[in-house]
Amino acid sequence: MFTIGNEEYLDHQELKKGTYPNFKNFNIFNFDNNNLIITFKPYQVACYALGSKEVKIPFKYLLEKMDNNCILKEFVYQLNT
Repeated sequence: MFTIGNEEYLDHQELKKGTYPNFKNFNIFNFDNNNLIITFKPYQVACYALGSKEVKIPFKYLLEKMDNNCILKEFVYQLNT
């Protein structure tokens, strides 16, 4: 069982398949002032009736997880300032 908003769902397979670490699952993304925003298409992680879902990952968290030699670290740092 998993929860989206206040709703609980039993289909773990949809969630696992839609968030498996490959490019096609994470190719819709954007940025706001403080976050990397990953958008999942309808049916990708939950039923169509729930629409698209998005996950916001704070730049601060990304910077903490990136190795100092990571080529994207400076880019994320600039977005965060």
